[in-house]
Amino acid sequence: MIIWVASYPKSGNTLLRSILCSLISSDDGVLDLKKLNLVPNFSQKRFFEGLTHERINIKEISKYWMAAQKRIIKNGKYRLLKSHNANCHINNNSFTNSEITAGVIYIVRDPRDVTCSASKHFDLSLEEAKNVLLDQSAQTIARKNIDHEITTFLGSWSDNYNSWKSFNKKVLVMKYEDLVLKKEDSVLKLVEFLNLFFPLKINKQKLENCLKTTSFKYLSSMEKSEGFRESVRSKDEKKIQFFNKGLVGNWMNILSPKISHEIETKFKVEMTELGYL
Repeated sequence: MIIWVASYPKSGNTLLRSILCSLISSDDGVLDLKKLNLVPNFSQKRFFEGLTHERINIKEISKYWMAAQKRIIKNGKYRLLKSHNANCHINNNSFTNSEITAGVIYIVRDPRDVTCSASKHFDLSLEEAKNVLLDQSAQTIARKNIDHEITTFLGSWSDNYNSWKSFNKKVLVMKYEDLVLKKEDSVLKLVEFLNLFFPLKINKQKLENCLKTTSFKYLSSMEKSEGFRESVRSKDEKKIQFFNKGLVGNWMNILSPKISHEIETKFKVEMTELGYL
């Protein structure tokens, strides 16, 4: 009964969730940023309460992935859940399975742009951010001062993408670039996919409002005026703008030839498949 909204970090998951919430939580398509919790992040302490107190050790957390998901869907209703976790196995513990999961919406972004965005968001050098993307054992470690976080296993950029793309359920792969440059077509594809699971009505006005209130400019303005609970702070405790730029192809102005070549070499198969090379 779970429909995963999955991605590697900084690939447009929050933009996609914004679009989903504007379509599902309103009749007119106008986004209320506070309703993003309708598509919550699965890697939160509250979903594991009563199962484990562990927040850091991914091997221990993995023991309870399935039990936590079974509790979430015990009322028999479809549930949209965000995840950056690879659809993997750790010590024979599956992240999810085809009995619990109904479908997957996976958003993928050019890994060169992901490197630039991750560098800014996580306060890393470009070299450090690139190394994380290439790391097959990469994890986002729960920060000790943020009590609700739980460690997530990412894998490399390609591992994460391939783990969900090949899942044996209904999978919709969406490119971040299309969500920005061909947004109307992308939203209509999204509506068509969701209608496989539950009825979702949309008209011209609702579509127009959805496109307007989920634009990067609008989201950035809302963050500045209302704040955004998912924003983070730099190493020196300065607030980092979550909706920073969201540009397509910005890596060409930022990455060195050496870093871009390393990424292109490592992910040649997937980047060619997706049209990035």
